[in-house]
Amino acid sequence: MQEVVEELDKESPYAAVYISGGRGAIIDLPSSLAVKKVIDSRVQNDKWMISICHGPAAFLAAVIKASPEEFPYKGYKVAAFPDGADKMLLLTGYIYQA
Repeated sequence: MQEVVEELDKESPYAAVYISGGRGAIIDLPSSLAVKKVIDSRVQNDKWMISICHGPAAFLAAVIKASPEEFPYKGYKVAAFPDGADKMLLLTGYIYQA
């Protein structure tokens, strides 16, 4: 991943970055410096960032070593499942909690 991160610039062949969903996305992506570099590069070069499910949590990496006022997605809206939906899914067996 680091090799791709280092190559991201205006001339990069990547039209967008996709951050998949799932609970794994909320574990370390919000605190990842590599994810911050990806976000910064995409914002500076006016490229797309796409994410679903729990993936938008990764966008929190944008404020690492920055103030909340510098958040590049300030004013945007995110549509996501509420915590209550995750709790309900535990009851149905759709999500297994060890």
